[in-house]
Amino acid sequence: MHRVASLSLALGLCASTASAQYEPRLGAVRLEQNGAKVVDIESFRALARDLGHLVAPKGVGPASTTGSHGFDIGLAVPVSFIDATSSQWSKAVTDAPGTLQAIQLNVRKGLPLSFELGATLAYVAKTGVSSLGASLKWAYEGYHKYGPDIAVRVGFSGMFGARDLSVLVIDTGLLLSKAFGVNGVLTLTPYAGYIIAITRASSTLVGSLTGTSDRPEKFVIPLETIAVHHGALGLRLDAAHAFVNLELLLTGGIQSFTSQVGASF
Repeated sequence: MHRVASLSLALGLCASTASAQYEPRLGAVRLEQNGAKVVDIESFRALARDLGHLVAPKGVGPASTTGSHGFDIGLAVPVSFIDATSSQWSKAVTDAPGTLQAIQLNVRKGLPLSFELGATLAYVAKTGVSSLGASLKWAYEGYHKYGPDIAVRVGFSGMFGARDLSVLVIDTGLLLSKAFGVNGVLTLTPYAGYIIAITRASSTLVGSLTGTSDRPEKFVIPLETIAVHHGALGLRLDAAHAFVNLELLLTGGIQSFTSQVGASF
């Protein structure tokens, strides 16, 4: 547990000291309507959808649990591919990049009756944005020699560090996986999943300069709720107490590829 705390502290220090070059700001997420500046709600919703994807946990892993006495800890590097020329990113971020990289600490603890608790702490590089999340999974494992393991998962993630908006993601999904032994040394576990994520986003008090006035016009964007469907494809490789996990997360907006290394106890 001391190692977990040290890694968490290191991630927190990275989040607090690293550059926020690509921090999303809402002052320019506006448009002209009848000669007046109004909030561009569609761009805000699209930005919230994409940020929800960025801060949601990556590397969810196979359907199987760690077992009632098991414990996993992993360090993941998700890379998300965004449309830098889209309205939401071009308005919210100056010179938005085509990719955003994060670092994420994942912890999983098995419980009796095939339940499992999970926790994540992540930082999206050069944005100043971090996230903290938790999940609960229940698995139906090994019911048939040739059948897959099946799991239901629920979780939430909260974004912090952004000055102009707050984002909360609540997700639930279904996972399928099947483990294959290789020469009694390795275990390969391909998996697939469907996840629906509900993103709830609103702004803080935002100021925007308009016309020739040197006084910012202040506004607040009310709470918006966006539902996003995700498809996950992944492969986990276990050898002794070490594992490697590769995962592709697909949505109608941005996509992410996550590589993760870790240890099982």
